[in-house]
Amino acid sequence: MNRLGVVQLDLVTVQATTGNIVISDVDLQDLVQDNTAIPPLKLLHDTISSSNDDDDDDDGTVAWQVQQDTNAYDGSYVLNADTRQIVRSIPANSESITTYSGKASMSMTLIAGPFGGMLHFAFYSQVHTPIDVLEVRLDDSPILAATSPNSEWKERYIEIPQGQHIVTFIHISNPANLPISILEQIGQPGSSSIDGLRYVDNIDPALVTPSPTSSPTPRPSIAPTVYTIPPQNYCSETLSSIQDTCWTVNAPTCNDDDPICPSGTFCWGNVACQVPLEFFSDSTTFSPTTSEPAVPSPVAEDSPSGTIIEPQNYCGTSMAFIKENCASGTLPTCNDDDGPCPPGLYCWGNILCDVEVIADSEQPPEPSPVEEDDQAISFSVSQEDQQGCPQGMSSPLGLPGCCVPDPHFLGDGACDAYAPYNTAACNFDFGDCCRESCNPNSDFKCAAKDGDAYGPFGYYCIDPRYKSSIIEEECNVENREWIGDGGCDPEYNTEGCAWDGGDCCRETCDIAFAYYDCGREAQPFDCKSPDIIYRADYNPDSR
Repeated sequence: MNRLGVVQLDLVTVQATTGNIVISDVDLQDLVQDNTAIPPLKLLHDTISSSNDDDDDDDGTVAWQVQQDTNAYDGSYVLNADTRQIVRSIPANSESITTYSGKASMSMTLIAGPFGGMLHFAFYSQVHTPIDVLEVRLDDSPILAATSPNSEWKERYIEIPQGQHIVTFIHISNPANLPISILEQIGQPGSSSIDGLRYVDNIDPALVTPSPTSSPTPRPSIAPTVYTIPPQNYCSETLSSIQDTCWTVNAPTCNDDDPICPSGTFCWGNVACQVPLEFFSDSTTFSPTTSEPAVPSPVAEDSPSGTIIEPQNYCGTSMAFIKENCASGTLPTCNDDDGPCPPGLYCWGNILCDVEVIADSEQPPEPSPVEEDDQAISFSVSQEDQQGCPQGMSSPLGLPGCCVPDPHFLGDGACDAYAPYNTAACNFDFGDCCRESCNPNSDFKCAAKDGDAYGPFGYYCIDPRYKSSIIEEECNVENREWIGDGGCDPEYNTEGCAWDGGDCCRETCDIAFAYYDCGREAQPFDCKSPDIIYRADYNPDSR
């Protein structure tokens, strides 16, 4: 007697793939006229707050709008986000302007098939950091940022891996949370437009039949064997540009074990790379067992000797800005061993800097140590900005009125409590000096603790936007870094110094931000704040 086999399945989920999608001009028109939904597209993305993304706040997030545009990439309708509209739409600004920070967030949910797919879109951006910026994310990881205006539509492709993924388009107003008074000095708010959205599922490569050739099989050639690097995944801005650099030792890859592509580039899969023939002699041949040929020097034989800047990752607001300024040697880099880019700048990968080669006989004399220091601090500064700052000072991009010895100190998560850093012109050290505005994702993470090789930095908060701010004229103390460090300093326990930045009351000493243990034996609590001691539930014995 034969028995039939029994197979039990439990908790099996079958998820349909998205398939090919084109969001056409007709779809956008129907969305305006009849409010007809476009299933994969959400004009208002459902944000989820997280410790890594403090700006994800539903109160400050609005929807993108469908707008008629005679300059549309495809048809006459585009998806648009405007900084002015964002600010007006924030609930907190319903009666009067109280904040200039917000964002419009739009998303597409895509379910790619077993071989992944490709999302195409075009963007036209009129943004100017730090007023506003356009950011594109894949599964909440930034993959593209537009920080300056572009004069025409720019096409981009995003490789979508197998499975469900969310692509988010975010137009952010005032990403650095600067005061309105500073933004008004910089320029006008802008807008961003997205058009030409289409997604195509990749097909099984085994099903692709190569086209037959009508040409006869060529005779064996005595020419050198073309050396082809096995197919890999490469990072680049466009597919066509990969062949220009893929054979060099510095070509970034995005294979399974590699990190994500540098900002401003995309991952292009299964690209066969061919080394140019002009770099081989007639007698050179290669076999599969030989090592990769050495890449010749980029200096021509008849060029004068000098220094060549190898491709690097640079920090800047745009590719054009980096190309224009990288030869100066003052741009910050974001290579593997470097830290993150300064606030307001973005990392652009594998950029070959066009540098003028100077003959040895024409090399300028070595600068003195003092001059080297002056050069090192003037990064990412236009000639106009340099002229506006005193000698030995420079300003970060977009803030010509903020002249400091080293712009790298701005927004690094450690309060530089004194002028010129902690001033309104520099947005109070780019937010470092107030707990409410200090960026926990910065270099020092606003979290220096006793025992670290650095600190204390404290929180000498004089930004009037925050309730805990200090009255600078009434708190002219010798050691500003002691305020808000967790230890109660009796001489700073005054109203003008915000009761030592909250250190002297158990209820206001901030354990998360304190350098020293709150209420430690060497600096016990001595609460004098009327907001605390006159509470009905206040216990003097616990002060």
